[in-house]
Amino acid sequence: MSPQITISPATFGRLQKYAVPLIDDIDMVLNKVMDLAESKQGAPSPTGNVKDFSAGAAPNLTFTKLLSAEVGGKTLGKNETTWNHLLIEAVNQAAAKLNDVNALKRLIIANHVVGKKDTQGYRFIPAAGVSVQGQDAIGAWKATSHILKSLHIPAEVVFVWYDSEKAAHPGLTGKFMLNKS
Repeated sequence: MSPQITISPATFGRLQKYAVPLIDDIDMVLNKVMDLAESKQGAPSPTGNVKDFSAGAAPNLTFTKLLSAEVGGKTLGKNETTWNHLLIEAVNQAAAKLNDVNALKRLIIANHVVGKKDTQGYRFIPAAGVSVQGQDAIGAWKATSHILKSLHIPAEVVFVWYDSEKAAHPGLTGKFMLNKS
């Protein structure tokens, strides 16, 4: 018996873009998508070819996706592996290390307010007592790396550029390593 899988309506909609109507079934479409992914040279893989961007200025991170992140010894979970969750984790660790909301305020370079604010894209970080506004990938990494470098918190971040002509390095996987020996 073949395994049964459940996919969301959104995923099903995405798969339909690769289907030939009235000809392809789900198995055929999934094979098309996997063939396409496997045929790409430099297909994104956290364990394959990864370019280290740790030294120097960060590249343009527009059209990137975070693949994995470890901050101060904590690995972000699957649902937390986004640029903004990475920033939240940096703020959490900074708050724990500083134990002073005024010092934390001076360290956060993204838009933020002390206390709870959940409008205009702000997310409240209870352990820190501040709300930070959501950022694009570039802003989130800039604010995150500023905190991590300032407090010497080690981190390893792996990301990939989408396979898009608008991406700085389409399909390339990159990483940042900060404060690691």
